[in-house]
Amino acid sequence: HVVHVGANSSFAFQPSAVAAEVGDTVKFIFRAFNHTLRESSLESPCTPLEEGFNSGFNQYNPTDARGLAVSFSVNSPGPRYFYCEQMLPISHCEVGMVFALNS
Repeated sequence: HVVHVGANSSFAFQPSAVAAEVGDTVKFIFRAFNHTLRESSLESPCTPLEEGFNSGFNQYNPTDARGLAVSFSVNSPGPRYFYCEQMLPISHCEVGMVFALNS
């Protein structure tokens, strides 16, 4: 599974949802600076889970170079939710930069 983050100057994960099996890997390719992959919940999509996944900022891979993407291993069949926590120039999450896994 491959997800493009911020491609074509968008505030989007493309695709915005993936159905995956336990043991699968979802590869996030960051197409622009200053985006993140931060885990949240369906109830509070723009609030980080305290112990949730956090890629941090500055993952950037415009040329698909090996080792520069963020890989997320699916370890349970249940739904998980993610967003971009960048707040500049606007909240990326609040304009819809969210991603769902197995929702």
